[in-house]
Amino acid sequence: MKYEIATVVALALLISSASALGNVVLQGNGQVAFGNGVGSITQTGANGAIVVGNGNWVMQGNEQFANHNGIGIVNQVADNGALVIGDGNLVMEGNLQVADLNGAGVIDQDASNLAAVIGDRNVVEQVNFAFANQYGFATGISQNQDNLALVIGTGNNAMQYNYADAVVNGLLSGVVQDQTNVGLQVGIANDMMQNNDAYANVAGFFSFADQDQSNAGLQVGDLNYMDQYNAADAFVFGVGNYAGQDQSNAATEVGVFNVVGQDNYASATMMGTFDVITQTEDNTALVLGIGDIAYQGNYQVALSDAAWDFETDTIDQTAGNLAVMVGSGDLAVQGNGQMAVQTPDSDVAIIQTADNLAVVISPVVGTI
Repeated sequence: MKYEIATVVALALLISSASALGNVVLQGNGQVAFGNGVGSITQTGANGAIVVGNGNWVMQGNEQFANHNGIGIVNQVADNGALVIGDGNLVMEGNLQVADLNGAGVIDQDASNLAAVIGDRNVVEQVNFAFANQYGFATGISQNQDNLALVIGTGNNAMQYNYADAVVNGLLSGVVQDQTNVGLQVGIANDMMQNNDAYANVAGFFSFADQDQSNAGLQVGDLNYMDQYNAADAFVFGVGNYAGQDQSNAATEVGVFNVVGQDNYASATMMGTFDVITQTEDNTALVLGIGDIAYQGNYQVALSDAAWDFETDTIDQTAGNLAVMVGSGDLAVQGNGQMAVQTPDSDVAIIQTADNLAVVISPVVGTI
């Protein structure tokens, strides 16, 4: 009994101390489901909050776990949304989705976070995690993750992260992963980090893995820093395989002494016959101001096993960087790295295309 009293007292002290600093909002949903036979599992979780004041803490989360044995559909949807007005705000939004399907059917996972924060010294963190495993005939996994953050004020920090993991094994198997981060910051001394990470493992006949990742950021103000990164790994085993990886970063910065970094990394490994690998990476940066730095890099790796005498594997890699900088004392660094490997004594068609374009415009001094 004394331990229960101590726990209650500790929670009361924690809540009272946090309340003295400002508003505290804690929101969470937890869902667990087990199914058998022919049927479906649908899980929906949502949180919404509007907070006005200083020293606000807003924490939102959804956790969904589903396991189905048999023919069926597993659908998971998780959403968080917050509007916070004031100074010294902390907003944390997260979704965790785990699904297992042993049999024919489809797993569909959708997660999103939305935050609008107005004030100074703001911190916004948005994360999505999705894990899916499926075994059976005519199987498919779809994972969609989105983060959107609008932050207005001074001394802002925004972090957005998506992670998707999918494993599927069976005839007519496929994985589709779509990840997006969008951020807008207005003010001074802003930091923004956007990261997407996807992993797909597919085995079967006529199998495919389709991975799409994108980051978009806008910063208006001085002393801004933005980092954008995409990473995709695909392993496909079987006959008639396809792996498609599409990655893009877009950044716009307006102000003085801005820094933007953009990187893409794609890796694809295929074991089987009639393999096709396509990798496309793009970075675009528009920077307006003085003393700006733009770094852009793309890295692609594709591995394909030995082909049969009557078939040819195809590897197509495309990478591009574009930077437009208007101001004085600017620095632009661009690079692409591509590697494609096909084992000996086999047929292969390898296409590699890489390009960099930098447009730097500064005032011309001393002209008549």
